[in-house]
Amino acid sequence: MKWFVLTLLVACAGHPGKNEVLATHGGDSKAPDFKAHVTKATFDGKLVVIELGPRIRVVIARCYAHARQVIGDHDHVAIELDRQGATAGELDIADCTTKHVVASLWAELAGGTKLEASIDADLAAP
Repeated sequence: MKWFVLTLLVACAGHPGKNEVLATHGGDSKAPDFKAHVTKATFDGKLVVIELGPRIRVVIARCYAHARQVIGDHDHVAIELDRQGATAGELDIADCTTKHVVASLWAELAGGTKLEASIDADLAAP
Protein backbone atom coordinates (compact mmCIF):
# COMPACT_ATOMS: atom_id res chain seq x y z
CA MET A 1 0.00 0.00 0.00
CA LYS A 2 2.82 2.43 0.85
CA TRP A 3 4.43 1.80 -2.55
CA PHE A 4 1.16 2.62 -4.33
CA VAL A 5 0.75 5.92 -2.44
CA LEU A 6 4.37 6.91 -3.10
CA THR A 7 4.01 6.10 -6.81
CA LEU A 8 0.80 8.12 -6.98
CA LEU A 9 2.45 11.13 -5.31
CA VAL A 10 5.42 11.02 -7.67
CA ALA A 11 3.13 10.76 -10.70
CA CYS A 12 1.01 13.71 -9.58
CA ALA A 13 4.03 15.88 -8.78
CA GLY A 14 4.97 16.07 -12.47
CA HIS A 15 1.93 18.01 -13.62
CA PRO A 16 0.85 21.54 -12.73
CA GLY A 17 -2.15 22.18 -10.53
CA LYS A 18 -4.87 24.69 -11.34
CA ASN A 19 -3.38 28.12 -12.09
CA GLU A 20 0.16 26.82 -11.70
CA VAL A 21 3.23 26.59 -13.91
CA LEU A 22 6.09 24.12 -13.49
CA ALA A 23 9.52 24.82 -14.96
CA THR A 24 12.14 22.12 -15.46
CA HIS A 25 15.54 22.03 -17.06
CA GLY A 26 16.64 18.82 -18.70
CA GLY A 27 14.82 15.50 -18.19
CA ASP A 28 11.11 15.28 -17.48
CA SER A 29 11.46 12.91 -14.52
CA LYS A 30 13.13 15.27 -12.06
CA ALA A 31 11.52 17.69 -9.64
CA PRO A 32 10.63 21.12 -11.07
CA ASP A 33 13.21 23.91 -10.88
CA PHE A 34 10.42 26.23 -9.76
CA LYS A 35 6.66 26.59 -9.55
CA ALA A 36 4.58 29.74 -9.84
CA HIS A 37 0.91 30.60 -9.73
CA VAL A 38 -1.20 33.03 -11.75
CA THR A 39 -0.55 36.42 -10.20
CA LYS A 40 -2.31 38.56 -12.80
CA ALA A 41 -4.75 37.91 -15.65
CA THR A 42 -6.06 40.81 -17.72
CA PHE A 43 -8.02 41.57 -20.87
CA ASP A 44 -7.74 45.09 -22.31
CA GLY A 45 -10.25 44.63 -25.13
CA LYS A 46 -7.56 43.30 -27.46
CA LEU A 47 -4.98 41.15 -25.62
CA VAL A 48 -5.23 38.61 -22.83
CA VAL A 49 -2.12 38.78 -20.64
CA ILE A 50 -1.47 36.16 -17.98
CA GLU A 51 1.42 36.45 -15.53
CA LEU A 52 2.56 33.42 -13.56
CA GLY A 53 4.72 34.72 -10.75
CA PRO A 54 7.23 37.44 -11.60
CA ARG A 55 9.00 35.48 -14.38
CA ILE A 56 6.44 34.03 -16.81
CA ARG A 57 4.15 35.95 -19.12
CA VAL A 58 1.67 34.63 -21.68
CA VAL A 59 0.19 37.02 -24.24
CA ILE A 60 -2.81 35.80 -26.23
CA ALA A 61 -3.67 37.98 -29.22
CA ARG A 62 -6.65 35.89 -30.33
CA CYS A 63 -8.34 34.20 -27.39
CA TYR A 64 -11.24 31.96 -28.40
CA ALA A 65 -12.74 28.70 -27.21
CA HIS A 66 -11.42 25.36 -28.47
CA ALA A 67 -8.28 26.95 -29.94
CA ARG A 68 -4.93 25.21 -30.25
CA GLN A 69 -2.28 27.87 -30.82
CA VAL A 70 1.35 27.10 -31.61
CA ILE A 71 4.34 29.41 -31.15
CA GLY A 72 4.90 31.11 -34.52
CA ASP A 73 1.44 30.46 -35.98
CA HIS A 74 -1.12 32.97 -37.21
CA ASP A 75 -2.63 33.48 -33.72
CA HIS A 76 0.58 35.15 -32.44
CA VAL A 77 0.59 33.61 -28.97
CA ALA A 78 3.70 34.55 -26.95
CA ILE A 79 5.08 32.62 -23.97
CA GLU A 80 8.03 34.22 -22.16
CA LEU A 81 10.31 33.38 -19.25
CA ASP A 82 12.32 36.34 -17.97
CA ARG A 83 11.39 38.21 -21.20
CA GLN A 84 12.92 35.44 -23.34
CA GLY A 85 10.44 34.07 -25.85
CA ALA A 86 9.78 30.37 -26.18
CA THR A 87 11.34 28.63 -29.19
CA ALA A 88 8.55 26.04 -29.31
CA GLY A 89 5.27 25.61 -27.51
CA GLU A 90 1.54 25.29 -27.66
CA LEU A 91 -1.43 26.86 -25.92
CA ASP A 92 -4.61 24.78 -25.80
CA ILE A 93 -7.55 27.05 -24.96
CA ALA A 94 -10.61 25.20 -23.69
CA ASP A 95 -12.65 28.37 -23.11
CA CYS A 96 -12.05 32.11 -23.36
CA THR A 97 -14.43 35.00 -22.79
CA THR A 98 -13.85 38.64 -21.95
CA LYS A 99 -14.02 37.66 -18.26
CA HIS A 100 -12.44 34.18 -17.99
CA VAL A 101 -9.87 31.89 -19.63
CA VAL A 102 -9.26 28.15 -19.27
CA ALA A 103 -6.15 26.80 -20.98
CA SER A 104 -3.11 24.60 -20.73
CA LEU A 105 0.30 25.18 -22.22
CA TRP A 106 3.74 23.78 -22.73
CA ALA A 107 6.80 25.62 -23.97
CA GLU A 108 10.52 25.14 -24.49
CA LEU A 109 13.14 27.87 -24.32
CA ALA A 110 16.56 28.09 -25.97
CA GLY A 111 18.43 27.26 -22.75
CA GLY A 112 16.61 23.95 -22.34
CA THR A 113 14.00 25.11 -19.82
CA LYS A 114 10.57 23.55 -20.26
CA LEU A 115 7.34 25.06 -18.99
CA GLU A 116 4.00 23.36 -18.38
CA ALA A 117 0.96 25.22 -17.03
CA SER A 118 -2.73 24.82 -16.28
CA ILE A 119 -4.73 28.06 -16.32
CA ASP A 120 -8.28 28.71 -15.11
CA ALA A 121 -8.38 32.40 -14.31
CA ASP A 122 -10.78 35.31 -14.16
CA LEU A 123 -9.74 38.25 -16.35
CA ALA A 124 -9.70 41.82 -15.05
CA ALA A 125 -9.13 45.13 -16.80
CA PRO A 126 -5.44 46.17 -16.72
